[in-house]
Formats: sequence, C-alpha cells, structure tokens
Amino acid sequence: RFSAFAAPKVGEKVIQAVKTDPVLQRGEVLPGKVKTVRDNGLVIQTKNGDGFAHISQLSDRFLGHPAELFDEQDQVTARVLRHENGFLELTLRELGTKKLKDFKVNQE
Repeated sequence: RFSAFAAPKVGEKVIQAVKTDPVLQRGEVLPGKVKTVRDNGLVIQTKNGDGFAHISQLSDRFLGHPAELFDEQDQVTARVLRHENGFLELTLRELGTKKLKDFKVNQE
C-alpha cells in the first residue's frame, strides 16, 4: 500500500522538489548593487540573482553612457519589468536612485 507520508523503503528512489525562487511580479521593488557597467546598460546584482537594466531604463533624462550616472558597486533600487525563463529585466526610472544634482552635465 502506498502512502505519500510513508518513509521510502531501501532501494526506492526519493523524488525531492527543487526549490526555485518564485517568479517576481512586474512592479516589485528590489534593492541591488551595480555589478557591471556596460555600454547598453547595467548588470545589477539582487537577492534574486543578476538582472539587467537597459540604458533607456536608467533615467528619465538622456544618457550617453551609463557611467554618467553609475559606477560599479553603487547601491540602487530597481523595479521588476519582467522575470521569465531566468531573465530578470529591471528599471531604475522614477525610483529616485540618483538625485538630479548628481547628474553629470557636459559644460562646454
């Protein structure tokens, strides 16, 4: 007789559920740290794994390069845009990650 709660017998294979992180919902806010500054955006390390924020999602103002606002190891607050198939897409817009006065403006 089979019971879901019975201990397995010698030689039986035990199937264990693999613990996976729940899928994050769009709009969830995560603290993170800038892992890598790239030409096209930032790789951000969060407690749920590494995510990517495209350059268009870093500021409400035009950025020529993400390094204008961010350095590696900067602490940031990110919002989830999409989380599927292990891919975590993030945005920093409208979260006040950097103050406007910190924005480096080229003065020529």
